[in-house]
Amino acid sequence: MDKLSRSRSRACLICGIVLPHNVFANKGCPNDGVDDVETFTSPVFEGIMAMMVPTESWVARWQRIDNFTPGIYATRVQGVLNDDIVESLRRRGINYRPRNGTPWD
Repeated sequence: MDKLSRSRSRACLICGIVLPHNVFANKGCPNDGVDDVETFTSPVFEGIMAMMVPTESWVARWQRIDNFTPGIYATRVQGVLNDDIVESLRRRGINYRPRNGTPWD
């Protein structure tokens, strides 16, 4: 992975993984496969945590990322997806929950 730089990194609005903009653009999100960088990611996020073995981490369970790939995750991501996109994700079997600190988080 490229050297992590906050100025070029974005966090996925669905899972919270933090990756450089070009990785999202070229490969999409490793957890949910979305590749529309502008719609599904945000450059504004707070706190990061590294998950090496998410299935064995109590923090990963607490953050609800224990079924995701190892990586660096944001604890909060600014932004929400609109209802049409949320419904489309639900039809694909992806359960979206905002990661922005709202009561629905």
